Amino acid sequence: MVAGPARKAAPRPRHRHHHHVYVVKLDDRVWNEPRFRKANPDHQLGRPFVYVGMTGLDPDLRFDKHKAGIQANRFVFEYGLCLLPALYEVYNPMPYRAARGWRWSWPSTCERPAMASGRPDPAAAGQADGPPALRPS
Repeated sequence: MVAGPARKAAPRPRHRHHHHVYVVKLDDRVWNEPRFRKANPDHQLGRPFVYVGMTGLDPDLRFDKHKAGIQANRFVFEYGLCLLPALYEVYNPMPYRAARGWRWSWPSTCERPAMASGRPDPAAAGQADGPPALRPS
């Protein structure tokens, strides 16, 4: 058989909104890590610890990769307990630039977490009522 001319694959449609932000609850033992303490000097004991991340994958898949040690944040790998989808799923998916520009804020009506990643927005804390939220910076 004679092969015909090679066909080019049809261009894949570009998905503009495929990035996600996600929040992982960390075990309280993370506070025993000197590097974590140094990154969170103002943390008050008794408040929850979270990791805030951004990914082009589904957050569940990304969490599984963290726990398997694949491109993992050390704190999530060792101390990650579960995802907290109620805090982020309403915002996903989003374009890369929007996901990258989001910061965590924790209203004063809730306990404010220590951050393993991302940067808390101190100016936004206490400005909103209701559950914790992510907001554009």
